[in-house]
Amino acid sequence: MLNIVFTQYMVHQYFYQNYGKVLLFCILNLLLFPIGFFIYKKDQKGTG
Repeated sequence: MLNIVFTQYMVHQYFYQNYGKVLLFCILNLLLFPIGFFIYKKDQKGTG
């Protein structure tokens, strides 16, 4: 869920040309993606 929120903030800040914040949210999004993928895979194993 945080990936969606960070992506929205990233797009919003890009529109207002706050490129430092865009990079910050991009990095946070990249850090959270593997965690979200791991949780998704773990959840899929449990429902099989």
